[in-house]
Amino acid sequence: ATSIAHALKINTTLSSLGISNNNISNEGATSIADALKINTTLIWMSISINNISNEGATSIAHALKINTTLIWMSISNNNISNEGATSIADALKINTTLIWMSISINNISNEGATSIAHALKINTTLIWMSISNNNISNEGATSIADALKINTTMSSLAMDVAPSFDILLFEIPSELSVVLIFNASAMDVAPSFDILLFEIPSELSVVLIFNA
Repeated sequence: ATSIAHALKINTTLSSLGISNNNISNEGATSIADALKINTTLIWMSISINNISNEGATSIAHALKINTTLIWMSISNNNISNEGATSIADALKINTTLIWMSISINNISNEGATSIAHALKINTTLIWMSISNNNISNEGATSIADALKINTTMSSLAMDVAPSFDILLFEIPSELSVVLIFNASAMDVAPSFDILLFEIPSELSVVLIFNA
């Protein structure tokens, strides 16, 4: 990862980079983060399944406050918990280029979800986000829903919640055409299933919830 990061600092043509499932860990993530502060051509990057925890996530978050070209990023299936999620949330309050981000399949609970919610009240560029397959229950889901009452740019959100999550209807602006909060335990799908897309008329202004 260090060698790749060094190359990213000087490369002026590469636009996409996928280094998932390489166990780069926090050290590698920090090296990549340092490169993102300098690189001006990369627009797509996946660092999923790399044993990255809060330290690495925080480094990436700091880079996202500076980087102005990345529009698609996945840091899913790592070991990020609330501390890392909060750092990412802080970055999303500042970043103005990311439109797609996945932090699914981590160890984020209600505290981290609430931090993400605060960011969504401010961020005006994200249109797709996945925070599914974490440890988010009613409290965190409600915080996200409250944020979506304010956010006017997000068009698709993937999130699953605890089985006890009651069906709720939220007053979401009609501009938000697709909001997906689904309960994987109530569906006949593999645990890794984290993206669910439906064509829903924009007139609908409710949250679509799958729950037993």
